[in-house]
Amino acid sequence: MNCDPQYQGGFDRQDLEGLVELMDKDYIGWGNYLAPLVMGSDLAPIGPSMNDSDALVHHLLTSFCSTDVTYSKPFAIATFFSDYRTLLPKITHPCLLLQSSNDALVKVSVGEYTQQHLSNATLEIIEAKGHCLHMTHPIHVLNHIQSFLAQH
Repeated sequence: MNCDPQYQGGFDRQDLEGLVELMDKDYIGWGNYLAPLVMGSDLAPIGPSMNDSDALVHHLLTSFCSTDVTYSKPFAIATFFSDYRTLLPKITHPCLLLQSSNDALVKVSVGEYTQQHLSNATLEIIEAKGHCLHMTHPIHVLNHIQSFLAQH
């Protein structure tokens, strides 16, 4: 969430409140909106022409829609509205931050902000679309983690 001029997360409070309201009004619509946004891909029709990216969007959508809103709504509220940035300077152990170069949910500036406020962080920007790099680019994620661990 955009909190102050120094920290622009990408969404204004009213946008996030609208997403939470949509969960109550149209949970399937919420999933149809959010799944492609998270994965950085369109919601293509299911069929033989689906590629791996399309399949991941549908997998995430199925996961969203099969989760009881009783649990997913409090999780969404905590995710969207919690702010623990004040703790960042207190963390002193080595941290690896992996950031997608094109993430509709989290701008690169958020990764840069986080790196600047951690005393011992490495930020790696992975040339990719979407928020779930562990799903869309697992080998890149693995390589960055292995390299980081070898250095530390």
